[in-house]
Amino acid sequence: MGGMMASGGSRPYNASTMAAAAGAPQYVILKMDDLTSSWWREWKTLADLVKAEDLRIGFGIFAASLLDRDAAYDAWISGIARDDRYEIWFHGYTAEGPHGEPGREHHGTPYEYQKNSFDQAREVVLTRCDRILRTFGEHWHGGDATTVRIFNEDPYYRVWLCAPTEGHGASIDPDRRFPSNGVAMEVPDPANWQPGYVNFAEFRREYAGHEADPYLILQGHPWSWTDTSKKPDRTGAVLDRWAEFRKIVAFLRERGAVFVTPYEYYRIARGIGKDSAPPAAPAGLAAAREAGALILRWQPADDSGIDCFKIYRDGQPVGLSITSEWRFAGGLRGSQRGSYSVVAVGKSDACSPPSTPVEVLPR
Repeated sequence: MGGMMASGGSRPYNASTMAAAAGAPQYVILKMDDLTSSWWREWKTLADLVKAEDLRIGFGIFAASLLDRDAAYDAWISGIARDDRYEIWFHGYTAEGPHGEPGREHHGTPYEYQKNSFDQAREVVLTRCDRILRTFGEHWHGGDATTVRIFNEDPYYRVWLCAPTEGHGASIDPDRRFPSNGVAMEVPDPANWQPGYVNFAEFRREYAGHEADPYLILQGHPWSWTDTSKKPDRTGAVLDRWAEFRKIVAFLRERGAVFVTPYEYYRIARGIGKDSAPPAAPAGLAAAREAGALILRWQPADDSGIDCFKIYRDGQPVGLSITSEWRFAGGLRGSQRGSYSVVAVGKSDACSPPSTPVEVLPR
């Protein structure tokens, strides 16, 4: 497949066919699946390891877990959200179909149901973590043609991790499609579906022939690593899966690999530097009431490097917009009064200072 012109850049780029540039490091994306409030303490072990090893990593969340009212989980994930070593990416909202079918959220379900899961996840991650979901990765049964349509229509997503390339996957925007390399660091027991059997020796075997790949996506399920440390994998080995993970990290670092988050790699591939200057603050923020809706409008200081805008009320994130207007159609309920400001988000993910606020009062 030929290259496409990258948005925000001038050079051809296609995630599935990009060749490694001469002398460029291999970039490693750690794709960790199934973050939820029910087993977040296992994830805390991994988060602490990330800090100790100074890694960068992606945590795939079931976003509805942020509404579980687990104070300890909320406090922990708030800290994760403030640390740019971690990207929180969209693995699902509930991970279930409309009637509680496991793993069927994005497979064989109606457009409205799937679209609602994308929209609800974006809202809850924004309002609870002040993060914009940029990356999607399928769960279990995976996506379908409806999922692809929603993903392609969405103005905020930039990466589909381990994206299929055939069937419905052929219709994924190729500029945002990041297929798997086929290299696994977990080797499940064929008699036991449970994931999490990290095995360094098996990883080394699978890695052979992928040394020149520009990027490597390694999938993991850290919630099970402690449990699978007590059980044999398909090779019959009973291993400390946490220690095996550390061996993989050390091996890749010895080879000069660079660990990045998914959205970070998307930007690197386009030459968008992390140190790019943030946008200037939006100007002229004004509020109006139209047909029962609250409307905010503003002027970007310079829209050439702007990706989107965040809207804040009393210092808390409440919305996103890709234009210089934001509409709250629910009317001016008491909860909507407050001091509103807008922040411009650059293509490098750097944020502007907030605009001069505007006060919104009930009639």
